Amino acid sequence: MTGSSVLLRCARQYWLRVVNKEYEKVKIKIAFHPLLQSFEVQNPAILKDKAWIPDISEVLNSTSIIQVINKYLSSNPEADAGVVENSISNLLSILHKQVGVIDLAHDPDIETVTEIFIRINSQGVVLSQSDFAMSKIASNESLGGPLLRKAIDYFCHLAIAPQFYEHIRDNDKEFAATDYFKKMMWLKDERDELFDPGYTDMLRVAFTSEFKRGKMSDLVSLLSGRNFETRDFEESIAAETFERMKTSVLRFMHEDYFKKFVMIIRSAGFIAPEMIRSQNALQFCLHTLS
Repeated sequence: MTGSSVLLRCARQYWLRVVNKEYEKVKIKIAFHPLLQSFEVQNPAILKDKAWIPDISEVLNSTSIIQVINKYLSSNPEADAGVVENSISNLLSILHKQVGVIDLAHDPDIETVTEIFIRINSQGVVLSQSDFAMSKIASNESLGGPLLRKAIDYFCHLAIAPQFYEHIRDNDKEFAATDYFKKMMWLKDERDELFDPGYTDMLRVAFTSEFKRGKMSDLVSLLSGRNFETRDFEESIAAETFERMKTSVLRFMHEDYFKKFVMIIRSAGFIAPEMIRSQNALQFCLHTLS
């Protein structure tokens, strides 16, 4: 499927919801200003300003560009009709833009991948080593990577939003039948908010406790099968790394293991999340229990 056909299919459907940092499903609406030819995420100020089209999906899903233009001009009679028509036509042309794809070899080192990402995404979000590790895990289907990545995501999601349990049970039956899901089921009744781990916490604790290494870049290399002595990439090393990470992640999810750690933190006097200033300290304490 080409990039333009993906965009077209997305535009023809009602925009899907995404999960934000609080694990809430939200719909991100993008507004467009035909006179300035600029885009912004919809906000209350934009909704009050008639010069903005508050949701571009209304334009992209419209069956008549003339109706869209006339509607805008009726709300903005002082606007130049030619400028508005040209801007909206350019907006619609997005559906036919090609999306560039860069194919990389399967075994570039983490420094190379980081350099490529920085050059391409110089104005975007900075990725952490944990992001690279999660991507590396998810990309290896033959070693069960997608399932492991999903387990990490689901556990962190459930720790914050226990009600998400029913969504997994009812909508991801394949995952619900795994040992991962059985290990995290206890979270559906968990309401303790002292420590809600993110995927960086899980990865760092699982890796450090299992491999006795602290650098996340080393995890990325091992997931790729890197032999640190010969600097070659070996499938057997990748396979062993995935198996050990699965074992360590399952240990992290164990109810007794996790609750014992939270009990220790609380007994030390840290009774509220805002009292904990360092996630690294928590990660170190947690991995010492392994």
